[in-house]
Amino acid sequence: MSVKIQKPKLLIVAGRDEPFCFEAALRDHLGLTDIQVMPVGGKTLLTRNLTGLIADPDFATVGSLAVVGFPPVDVAEDDERN
Repeated sequence: MSVKIQKPKLLIVAGRDEPFCFEAALRDHLGLTDIQVMPVGGKTLLTRNLTGLIADPDFATVGSLAVVGFPPVDVAEDDERN
């Protein structure tokens, strides 16, 4: 994973568009600026990228971690076909 940990709270999201939505909602609507939205490239890359994230020396600075937006495999496969 090439994204650097920069904030004490991480929100892990699945796709490329989700960071824009979550960042706008957190910052503009909720006024939260201490949460970093981090895309991991989809469900198939989740395990690999979370393993890399945990191995990052800066991971010790993370106080909160949330993971959202990963649909079941059959739903994700249907979305990819459409």
